Amino acid sequence: MDAATLLDEVRRAFATTPTGRELGLLGAEIAGDTLRVTFAGGSGGSGRPADVGGPFGARVPIPRDADDPLWTTWDPATVEEWVMYAVVQAIAEEYLTGGARRGTRDPADGVTWLVLDA
Repeated sequence: MDAATLLDEVRRAFATTPTGRELGLLGAEIAGDTLRVTFAGGSGGSGRPADVGGPFGARVPIPRDADDPLWTTWDPATVEEWVMYAVVQAIAEEYLTGGARRGTRDPADGVTWLVLDA
């Protein structure tokens, strides 16, 4: 998966979907074979203040190819679909179902990292 394309799709999904805007993307980067997404939580375009427990983050493993179970689990037709399911929706589901309380705050960066199901 091309890194630039993946990052562009992540930014687009967080900017154009209601779920993504609600989460409030702060940043996205690739570290090795992992996509690291940080977000404010509850800030987005809703007008609500940011979640006081933030910032939050999630580490999403990047599939190597279309045969990788990280890809086939979601059965997407495009990178855009994979980002919607494996990134935006997976992060939103964990965050909105109490994932922030199960996450661990990293003292080095101050981010509460959610634990996503693999």
